Amino acid sequence: MHPIDQMQNPATEIEIRGHKIEIYELTMAGLPAFSRAVESFMDAFDEVADLPAARADEAMRRNTTLFRLIGKHTEDMIAAAEVVTNTNGEFYRKLQPDEFFQVASIIVERNAAFFVRRLAPSLIKFAADISMIGTMLSLSLQPQDISSLTS
Repeated sequence: MHPIDQMQNPATEIEIRGHKIEIYELTMAGLPAFSRAVESFMDAFDEVADLPAARADEAMRRNTTLFRLIGKHTEDMIAAAEVVTNTNGEFYRKLQPDEFFQVASIIVERNAAFFVRRLAPSLIKFAADISMIGTMLSLSLQPQDISSLTS
């Protein structure tokens, strides 16, 4: 075994829909493909990250803008994810957006040096917001609420 193989950090694992996704740090071998994939949206993410979020309506506007941006650059984000994970784009295309954002936020965390810590806070915040919305919906539709809807 080469000494560099012993130095690399192990993958961060996340399970989505029963599939274990391994997320690796970017290496020089993957840098060209990863750079090409993220180039189209890096500047746009920086602009969204700079939007104020002091009030709820401002946070909603920022998140709506970020969501549109992610939608516009979905294929590029999937291509970037393929470079640093053990999972192919076809699997990612079948995920719900919040599931993919979980993967994307870990990719950003694992490769923070590449992203120069500019994109990470916005994407992680966005993923947390989406997750929080799902939790709030789940809590608001407790079994007693669902049975009263069908009565």
